[in-house]
Amino acid sequence: MTIIKKQLDPIFNPKSLALVGASNNVLKWGWIIQHNIMWNRYRGRLYPVNRSENKVLGLRAYSSIKYVPNPIDLAVIVVPAQSVTQVVDECVESGVKACVVISSGFKESGQEGAKLEKELVNAAKRGGIRVVGPNCMGVLSSPVSLVAVMSLIQLRPGPVSFISQSGNLGTLAMWNAMKMGLGFSKFVSTGNEADLHCEDYMEYFGEDPETSVVACYIEGFSDARRFLRVASEVSTKKPVVVLKGGVTQAGSRAARAHSGALASTEGIFTAAFKQSGVIKAESEDELVDYAGALASQPLPKGNKVGILSLGGGWGVLASDSCEKHGLVVPPLSQEAIDKISRVLPPYWSKGNPVDTVAKFDAATLRVCMETLLELPSIDSMIIAGFGVYSYFADEIPKSHLASKEQAEPFRLVKVVEEEVAKNIAESRVKYGKPIIVVTRLTGEESSSVMMLESTGILPYSTPQRAAKALSKLVERKRLLESHRKEIN
Repeated sequence: MTIIKKQLDPIFNPKSLALVGASNNVLKWGWIIQHNIMWNRYRGRLYPVNRSENKVLGLRAYSSIKYVPNPIDLAVIVVPAQSVTQVVDECVESGVKACVVISSGFKESGQEGAKLEKELVNAAKRGGIRVVGPNCMGVLSSPVSLVAVMSLIQLRPGPVSFISQSGNLGTLAMWNAMKMGLGFSKFVSTGNEADLHCEDYMEYFGEDPETSVVACYIEGFSDARRFLRVASEVSTKKPVVVLKGGVTQAGSRAARAHSGALASTEGIFTAAFKQSGVIKAESEDELVDYAGALASQPLPKGNKVGILSLGGGWGVLASDSCEKHGLVVPPLSQEAIDKISRVLPPYWSKGNPVDTVAKFDAATLRVCMETLLELPSIDSMIIAGFGVYSYFADEIPKSHLASKEQAEPFRLVKVVEEEVAKNIAESRVKYGKPIIVVTRLTGEESSSVMMLESTGILPYSTPQRAAKALSKLVERKRLLESHRKEIN
């Protein structure tokens, strides 16, 4: 076991947890965090600590962590800043292994706060305790069903681990990603990084067998050289996707006010990221899109894309977006055109993209899809305009203008669309090529989209987002090929 794994395991795999500042007041963070821990059925032992309550949310509470009768792996602390050092001293006395300090009022608030932050770190070091935060939103770990965060989140386990220097942005991005169908293994809001830094978590996730992709939102570095060194090492084993904030003068000022982070200029970190194998995102949507694609799709052999369009406009926009992002939409062979012509009307486009000209049945779409995927000249596929029929089938019966008999055809087409979803999932496995699906609908709105999400195929809301995500799969493939050449 490496040192970093030994030190951070109590944070992400705690067998027992004490919540210091637990509360029965629903307006306090101590109530929300305990609610989230219990709501998600944390698999370890939970000990609320409250100086004046005998029970919190039905569990026995202790007036101090010193009085908890059993060993504690992790203490989550949500008390006023002036009291945190005393609590950490008690954690040292009790043999606690790690602390997550939710409380704010430290370095980000000025000189007095910086002094308090130094005191809490010194207290933790005396006991060999590693500290997350302070001024953070908490941590999440799916393997132990732990959600010790300030936002209302239900677990959706998955392969991505997420490091964020902004708790609010991080939890909202994670919430949106979960709606899209992306699951998370672990999440940490790093806060002021008084002790543990983003590169420490990255190193840990790099060794974590339950993490396939590392995603980061970074505002600044305490040690940029170490961050890039760790990122370079981790990126040879698994993708690292980074969204960097604080790249302008205004953003830099905001980053310092937010978490005390030291930001850097855009040109410097862009070049450094590329050299380190980091995949750079420009927005929180891109961070989620890229992490989702890298976590769920096989890597393509090259940059040639086949497009299957369930509406002409989708194909046009997908083609434009592919070319803008370094992808090629090659022409079809005559053999492929002849094969598709047998199932589509004679007025179809006879090219790539393949526009199905409103013909929608499972057998036809399967022929079109498999014909494209079988071509050696096609490395990946975008399917655009999917999911609407199952949405119609659920919504039309709600209309007072549609009788049950009038709604029946939509139910039948929904069955067809769900069969298409099954065919898409099977084809991705059969051909080993990425298949990116574009739809404006989520799994909550469309049963066929939900079926895709359950197989790890995430929906992308626009052709532009789909093409950019696909381009990052190509970028990752080229990085690994370059790395292999360097080794050989």
